[in-house]
Amino acid sequence: MAKRAALRKGVKWGGLVVSVLLAVAWVGSCWYEAWWVTPGDGLIGVTGGSLALREPLWPLGLGGDGGFEFEPEFSSMHWWFQWGHWLGKQYVSMPLWIPLLIVSGVTSAAWRADARARRLARVNACPACGYDRLGLDVGKVCPECGAAGAIGHIVNSRDA
Repeated sequence: MAKRAALRKGVKWGGLVVSVLLAVAWVGSCWYEAWWVTPGDGLIGVTGGSLALREPLWPLGLGGDGGFEFEPEFSSMHWWFQWGHWLGKQYVSMPLWIPLLIVSGVTSAAWRADARARRLARVNACPACGYDRLGLDVGKVCPECGAAGAIGHIVNSRDA
């Protein structure tokens, strides 16, 4: 059970940080664009609400120094996938709202699961099925589902 709680805690807080960063990149990329230029003149960057890749990123090309570029530039929001040719090279872009939606969904599910686990532990309920364990000894299996009892539950939460 402790491994599950640690996993939920990592997913909910890590997901929150990633969601905030994705939201800031998504909205901020309408006013600024950021690019990492690969040594072979390929690009990976954020612009217009999208994550864009331009060949020769796959595979990494040779030549040039590469580096990070950050510049103000107003661009309209891109709401769907795009692909084609730009400056004679192939590119593909994915809107950032898609990974934001996925990460936010997983994060909210982790927050909800953690809140449920804390609520069930507070009222001395079985963490697996929610059965009221009031009056059962600590560590006894749940009579409803057979799950092992959690160590440290209050035997009688109404008297505490």
